[in-house]
Amino acid sequence: MKKIKFVLMAFMACVMAVSFTACEKDDDPTPMEPNVPVEPDVPVEDIADYRFELYVCPVKHGGMSMNKNGTFVRSVTSLNADQPMVQFTSKGYELTSKYTMESITKGEYHYQVPEKGGAFVKFRFAVDASGDEYVADEVSVPQAGMKEIDVNGEKVTPTFAGRKYTHAWIDDDKTLLLMGTNGDKTMVFWVKLNEENMQIIDNGVLNLTIPEGYTDLSTSGILTYRKESGDLLYFFIAKNGEGITDAEQSKLCVAVIPDPKTMKVTQVNEVDANLALESTASAYGELMQNTVMYDENGNLYLAGLLKKDGIEYGSLLRMKAGATNFDAGYNALPNPEGKLHTIQYLGNGKALVYMRNHKAELASGVKPTGIDAVNNFYAIVDLNSSTRERVKYNGTDLPYCSGRFSQRSVIVAGKAYIGIANKEALSAGVYIYDIASGKVEEGVKLESGFCFDIIRAMKVEK
Repeated sequence: MKKIKFVLMAFMACVMAVSFTACEKDDDPTPMEPNVPVEPDVPVEDIADYRFELYVCPVKHGGMSMNKNGTFVRSVTSLNADQPMVQFTSKGYELTSKYTMESITKGEYHYQVPEKGGAFVKFRFAVDASGDEYVADEVSVPQAGMKEIDVNGEKVTPTFAGRKYTHAWIDDDKTLLLMGTNGDKTMVFWVKLNEENMQIIDNGVLNLTIPEGYTDLSTSGILTYRKESGDLLYFFIAKNGEGITDAEQSKLCVAVIPDPKTMKVTQVNEVDANLALESTASAYGELMQNTVMYDENGNLYLAGLLKKDGIEYGSLLRMKAGATNFDAGYNALPNPEGKLHTIQYLGNGKALVYMRNHKAELASGVKPTGIDAVNNFYAIVDLNSSTRERVKYNGTDLPYCSGRFSQRSVIVAGKAYIGIANKEALSAGVYIYDIASGKVEEGVKLESGFCFDIIRAMKVEK
């Protein structure tokens, strides 16, 4: 199903250049430099292969089931300013009656454990003649097909609940690996699913014990697969009790699984508490927000969480390719304004981040940590100099946004599409950041009166 596009024009230009060189008289006395490497043709991402899914909620923002009023989805083929305003009144698919807004996406498909649990599902959105969304090609496999696990002589039946798991793609993206803790958060279950038909391949429990001095594990943790080294890294939190109120006493750890075939943990490394006490999105993996990214050299970056005097602050950590712990003393986010929500790599040592300014001026009575607090902003981080600058349009910072569990930015074909949501003004729209030039232009507008939470770029196979 994968489609490889070659740069036809570049190829033709090369052919023509060779032809002219062969036919013309060589008047240039400077000889060609020998043994100059020739860059191979590489696939080029085409924006025409993508459509965009836009998610909004009435009344208040969603994420982590914060909104019980439903989530509506609309699909558009472009986010450019020449497109008509995206309407949601009496339009779109109401998602949360059956599914969660937190989802794994690949190609044009969604993969998740639905709100009511009990199954593993795969589906996509299609658009009917009237322009409304509907669910197509749904595949649902009961969780009851998983085998019982023997844990210290006791038979344990694994279960996965909606939103409470993390994931990775392995076996050349043919296998979807899910991981999440049991009900009392004392062990971590895993299951491997066939990407095409969602059939259960295998399941088990990690050989992972709670570090001494702690009672609980994080709900899901963060799982990532490093293609270069072929191993899995599982970032989990050891804590005493539920929630993050005890974050000053939490311990962030890294479990190393060298071979996804065996799923055996061979070492557990503790993260320096000065770098991070927790990882962002540790309760629901990366089902909604991007908190892990890689650069061109295979270095891994993780959105971390520190807490001081009861206030959450972000940190941006680096683990070099092949290493199993973070660089001591490296933090690309020194003196943060508040919690770090999302990170996305732009190339050339730059990242787009979405984070909170805890001290931003807020309307009376609004808590800085509230999901509707208008104190979140976008910035470009230089990973080499550990500096950052607010994303600007016409010399002015993009507005502060509400929605701390939101992921309104996607990166496609050399551009970052950045969604703005201001709950106080009940307005929303998109700005387009050109990665090569750094220029920002306005994009499509969304109907007012809804809380804008997600943009997803879905690659459609043709």
